[in-house]
Amino acid sequence: MSECEVCGKDTSGAKKAEIDGVILSVCEDCAKLGKEVYQPKKVFLQPQHSISSAPRAESIESDSELAQDFSSKIRHAREKANLTQDEAADKMNISRQMYKRIEGGFKPDDATAKRIERFYRLELYVK
Repeated sequence: MSECEVCGKDTSGAKKAEIDGVILSVCEDCAKLGKEVYQPKKVFLQPQHSISSAPRAESIESDSELAQDFSSKIRHAREKANLTQDEAADKMNISRQMYKRIEGGFKPDDATAKRIERFYRLELYVK
């Protein structure tokens, strides 16, 4: 139980009111002396999904694999778009170092490969 900051009466349903420019915790009777202040309730959000149940990136068909010449396809598409490796990486939100490694022949994970495919409108997977 709390006390009204104006009259000192014990109150279970204390309200916030602005009286003479000061916000006080008051009883229902004293709240009429000023303007009642409504405070938003604090809401604690729970995560919608756990990591294990998070929506997955586009899946690759099980019988598809990354083309042998994927790195040269990516490089040619980048050059055709008149982009540097750093610019392309930044636009696709891929680290610059990773992008350079991919153009050098490092096989990207499926999500990254799909991102590159969509960006350049390429087909990097073959059946």
